[in-house]
This record gives sequence, C-alpha cells and structure tokens, in this order.
Amino acid sequence: MKSTIFVYDDKGIRGYGAVYENEILTLLVNPLFRRQGVGSQLLEHVIAWIESPATLCVAKSNVTAKALYQHYGFRVIGEFDACYNGEPVLANKMERSY
Repeated sequence: MKSTIFVYDDKGIRGYGAVYENEILTLLVNPLFRRQGVGSQLLEHVIAWIESPATLCVAKSNVTAKALYQHYGFRVIGEFDACYNGEPVLANKMERSY
C-alpha cells in the first residue's frame, strides 16, 4: 500500500496525515499544538486533496477527534472491534460524502 503523506510544518512538525485512495489512514497532531487549529487545517487539506467521498476509522471513545470529523461532515457508518497498541478497542468507521 502506497500512502500520500501531508505534513504540517511551521518551524517544526506540528502534525501529519496519511491518505490511501479515499481513506484517511492517519491524522495526528503533536500534543503541544492541539486545540490551535492544526488538526482542522490538516483535515481541510486532506479532504480537498481526496476530492471524493472520504472514509476514516477512529476509536469510538475518541470524542474529541470524532467531534472534529463530524464538524466536517463525517458520519458514523459502522462499528467494529480493533486493536490499538496491543489493546482491544471499539472503533467507528466514518464517511464524508463529496
């Protein structure tokens, strides 16, 4: 799988995202720069780049990330068991229509 990587760099890496086809695989913001608009700017850039319905998966318990995604039109379309850092978690699949 070959992903496209986007980096938010402003005198140092503040966050990054990875996309494969229309799926957002990763959207990560350095904890020092959270709640400063970095995640929103990254997500806006990635959505514009995809130019089609976008999907992503997120831990069901990650209410902060889910609120950001919902603000940009993503909705939960499924729920499944996943593993994160070796720990079982419940995850949501989300989709944003173009």
